This record gives sequence, structure tokens and C-alpha cells, in this order.
Amino acid sequence: MLTYQQLGWPVQVLGCHFPRGKQHRALWPPLQGMDLPVQALVVDDPSALFAQAWELVLQHPADLVHLSKPRLPAVVFGLLYKLLWGAAVLMDIDDEELCFVAEQEPISLGGIKRQQGALPPPKQLLGPLWTRLAVDLGQRFDGITVANTALQQRYGGSVIPHGRNPQQLRPITAIKRSLARRRFGIPEDAKVVLFFGTPRRHKGLLEVAEAVAALPEALQPLFVVAGEIPDAELKQQLVDLLPAHRLRLLGNQPFERARDILALADLEVLLSSGEVAAFQSPAKLSDALAVGLPVLVSEAAPLQEAIARGWAVRAEPERLSEQLQQWLGDPEALARQGQRAREGFLEALALPVVAARLAPVAQQALAAPGPVDGQQFTLLESLAPELASPLMARRYQQWSERRINWTALQQQHRDPALASVVVPVYGDPAELDGCLQAVREAGGRTPWELVAVMNDASAETREVLAQHQQADGRIRAVWPGENVQFALGCNLGFAASRGERVVFLNNDCRVQAGWLEALLAPLADAAVAAVQPRLLKPDGTVQCLGVVFREGQTLGYPLYAGLDGDLPCCQQEHQLQAVTGGCLALRAADFAAVRGFDAGFINSQEDVDLCLRLLQLPDLRRCVGTAVTTAVHSESVAPGRFRHTAWSRLRFVQRWRGKVEADDLAIYSRDGMAVKGWTEDSSALREQNLGAGCAVLISCR
Repeated sequence: MLTYQQLGWPVQVLGCHFPRGKQHRALWPPLQGMDLPVQALVVDDPSALFAQAWELVLQHPADLVHLSKPRLPAVVFGLLYKLLWGAAVLMDIDDEELCFVAEQEPISLGGIKRQQGALPPPKQLLGPLWTRLAVDLGQRFDGITVANTALQQRYGGSVIPHGRNPQQLRPITAIKRSLARRRFGIPEDAKVVLFFGTPRRHKGLLEVAEAVAALPEALQPLFVVAGEIPDAELKQQLVDLLPAHRLRLLGNQPFERARDILALADLEVLLSSGEVAAFQSPAKLSDALAVGLPVLVSEAAPLQEAIARGWAVRAEPERLSEQLQQWLGDPEALARQGQRAREGFLEALALPVVAARLAPVAQQALAAPGPVDGQQFTLLESLAPELASPLMARRYQQWSERRINWTALQQQHRDPALASVVVPVYGDPAELDGCLQAVREAGGRTPWELVAVMNDASAETREVLAQHQQADGRIRAVWPGENVQFALGCNLGFAASRGERVVFLNNDCRVQAGWLEALLAPLADAAVAAVQPRLLKPDGTVQCLGVVFREGQTLGYPLYAGLDGDLPCCQQEHQLQAVTGGCLALRAADFAAVRGFDAGFINSQEDVDLCLRLLQLPDLRRCVGTAVTTAVHSESVAPGRFRHTAWSRLRFVQRWRGKVEADDLAIYSRDGMAVKGWTEDSSALREQNLGAGCAVLISCR
């Protein structure tokens, strides 16, 4: 914040906190009274974080967002700023957050899904699992800044230390010290050892207290702790170690009072240890050096430069009391060390110096902010699908339009003998294995290639693909780098295909011998736009024989779904307005002419929308549900299949309301079937006028 102010950039602070009861609902005291606009939200229900953050981000646009710490709330804010404002986003790492949750390594979304099958509910967002995920996702923004070289070795990025304003934090004078001590009721002649920060056990407070307790009474030693102690047991141990006249607990202090607190001290001790200390550059070290306060520090990796260059003194825990006595008993040595501290601050930590290091990092991020990473999008999709749907739709549409050269595809010469089978891959690797095996074993006269679009790139799925590729050179793969869903995945697979005729095949489908010739045969009729086979469930009942439309209902529904596949009506060819994308054949030229599936639909309605757009092309009159071949379809095996149903239905209704014709009753009449009732959709969808009721049928023969 201060560094950006030094650069002359307007700054505001946004964030959230998770209260632990009514007494913790106030803003963090160091932020209170700062000369900066601060916008904060209180998150009582973790599941509402996305919605609350969405509202806050909408109200406060920004060009550059610099996130503080790779924790999940920060990742959420960064993600939303990218999505809503196109902001450049930097992640600052000033601690090893994994240490605070007793973990060693970050974890990706894919890793969580492999372990647990799905993301857990949005609870304990600051707990171990979500923090491991946040550390992974936090590295996927436009850049990383770190507080020290130890963190840089782990995460890369640019070292931007904790800078301080050299005008605001001037060296402490004798008059300033006297006034500060009077304000806090501290004796003028006491020798004050200070801890200033967040008091935690690993920061050596007990060790310092023991050392102060051992000092001679003649020094009038006093241990001052500025910062609220969150650990009640630690607080009691401090009280037990030191008599009242040797301990003063000041609690949290506002940021603007930092110089007053530092002015109390003769010496500050920062004695962190353990894994946390190995990566931590205490911000209060910058404060102390700025005012010329001598500091004893532990020999942790981030502090070794300050020790080596004489800006701070290496603390010796085994003789800390003796060390304190030597320093506190030698005012001239303290003054010399204070001068070295100030010189080190001006050389490396003063705001003008730090700002000069930050400026090129920020400018680079602003010059070319990247798109939202697919893993970050998946987080949004998993935790807030109702917010994710329109944003994902926009992103996939832009991808389809900007990265696929549809004009070139419309002009492309394709192999007239070859059929291209495009399989978007996601979900159970066993499903993919069965699908590829069935295609390879189906035989037939038609030359074919298979393009697997690897929306799922897990190790297990890669292994299945590799085995089939080794066994059959006709199988190729497209790697989007993330799960781009069905519509965009199919478009990417189509762009890589070479045949004049294309079949889109779900990876949970099993085709039968001779399927390809039977499926492609109706395309010999120039009026046929698309063809699907009979799609049956594993139990032999109908999954879908095509899509039909009901009077007064824009959304279609699956023909004869749930009926016995052996019934006469289920063994007939049907002329339709739309067929399903589970197994759909068409001409490559027609698909390119309408620029493929509309990637704004997410795993729902994109197939029906495609068929209706195909029928708007000259000479195309109908789709066909052929009865000559059958595929077994384990519908919706892929996880997350229905997350975006409401969005896709709304989009379909807005586009096609009043433009489709009811055709279900005419088909039933020709097949000797009659409607005896209707099964309505879920009440939630009906309330939004997005229901898709299905006919309950009886035979008239």
C-alpha cells in the first residue's frame, strides 16, 4: 500500500475477515485510522464469500490488484477482479502460509479431485486443504512478489521487501522517547526490551521473557509486548514468568502509532524459530531499522543479510540474558548500532528504494494482464456455479471465436473418404477406455480417425489414452490445458480433424459393430443436417432417440426416454428438428458454416441449438434419429454435468422462444403412441420458466 502511494498511484484496500464471535467483528486495529480508503466485508457464512466479494468488487473497479498472502479469500478477490474488471493481478507472498496449517506442499484442484472426487463444501476456508489449494492457485496470476530470497527460491517472483516511509519513521530522539514513555506510563530510566507485532509462540516471546527475568534489578528491565496475544496459555505463561513491574502488555496498536511504540524501546528482539521463521521477514524489522532502533534477530535465512551487513545483531539464544545486559548497559554501543540500522534501512528498505523495485513489476503486469487461469475458473465453478456460468460462457465463446480460425476451416479441403470421430474426454478413465475399445473393435469399411480432446489430463486418463494410441495410430489427441467443457472441446477437436464427415461421441458411449456406416448413411441425403443412433442405457431402456418439442415449451425433451428399447416405436427412424450430442454425425462443411457449437452453452442445450442453426442453412431440412445402429450411453457419468443447466436453458429459451415448432404429438401419432400425462421438471427450474416436461406415453396398438 505504502509503496504504491510512493509511486503516486491511487490506492484503496479491500478485504474480508472471518469473525470469531461478536468481539472480533471490528476491523484489524493496525488498519484503523490509516490514511487510505478501506473497504472490508465480514464473512459470517463461508459459503457466501463469493457472492459478498462479487458485490464488493463490482463497486470498486481497479486496474491493478496486489493480493496479500496466498489464502483462499485473496485468490477469490483476484479471480473476481480479473473477471469483472480485466485487472492485472499480482500475488504477494511474505510468509510460508503452509507452515501455519502444518502442511508441506500445495495441492491443485486436480489433486483434490483425485483424492476426494470433488471439492469439499466451502467451510474452514482458512484451514489446511483450502490453504494448500490457495497456494497453488495464487501462483497462477500475472506475477509474484516475495518478501525475501528464501521465499523467492521456493516460489520465484521478484523480491519486494517491506518498505517504510523514511519521513514518517524518522530516528527516535531523546525528547520523542520521553514523550512516548510518559504517554504509556513507562518509567524514564527503565531499560525497555520491545516485542512489536503479532505475539505467537514461535516468535520467541517466552525465551525473551526468561532472559529479561534474569537481568539484574539495577537495570530496571521492562519487557513491552505491543500486539494482542491470541494464545491465552502463552499470555498466562508470560505473566507467570515476569513480575508486573517487568512486563507491560499493550495490545494491538493502530498503524499510525508505530513510531510511538518503537520510541518506547532501547532494544527490540525478534527471536522467531521453526519452519515459519525460515521464510519470514518481520515487517517490524523494517520499522525498527527505520527509526534507528537496535534489533537482535534470530539467524533465520531471511535475516542473514541484515546480520551480515551489520544492520541487525545476531541473537544468541543460549546467552540471551547476558547479551541483553551487555547491550542495555552500553548506551554508546546502542547508539552506534542504531545508526547502522538507519543506514541499512535507507539503503534497502526505504520506500523510494522499494518503490523503484516494484514499479517495473507492476508495469509489466499492467502491460499484458493474462486471462483467468482454467484452474482458478474451476474453483469459481465449484463453489459458486450460479456466478460462474455467465463468466465461463463468455470466456469459452471468446476462446472459440478468437483461437479457432473458422474462415480457414470453411475453406479447408478435407479427405472425402475419412470420417473423423471427436471425443471430448472427462471423468472416469474406465469410461474412456471402454469408448476407445468399442470404436476400435467396431470394424467397418469406412476409414476413420479419432481425435480425443483431453479436458481431463489426469495421470490415469493419460495412461488410458497412451495405451490406445500405442495400439492404434488412428487415435490422436488435443490438449486444451484445462477442462473447456463439451461445446468448446468439440470445436477444438473439430479444428484438428481432417474428414469430410464428423461424428461427435461422448466418452461414456459404447458403439456397436458397423455403427459408422449406419450413422453416416442418412447424410447421403443432402437435406439431412445431422444424425444420431438409438441411444440406450445399459439396462436396455431408451436414453434418447432424438429431441422433440412440446406445444408452449421452448425447451425440447428426449424422445421415448425411459421406454423399453425393444418396443416397436423405439425401432423406427424419426425425422426431427434436433438430435442429441451424445453421438451426432454431420458434414464438416455444415459444422464450419455455423461456426461449430455455441460455446456459450455449458454442457446443456448446445447440441439442440446446433441442430436448429444447421436447419437455417440452405437445403438442410431435417435431422434424423436412425434405428439402424445403437449405442449404449451412460448419460451424465462425468462429474459436475448439471452445474450450468439453468444458465444454458435460459440462454436457449432467450434465443429460440417462438422459433421452434411442436412436433412431439405428430411423431407419437405416427408411431401408434398417445400421451396420458406429463412428468414435469424440478420446481426450481419451473419457477424460472426453464422447465422441460416430458410426455408419459401409452401404446394405441
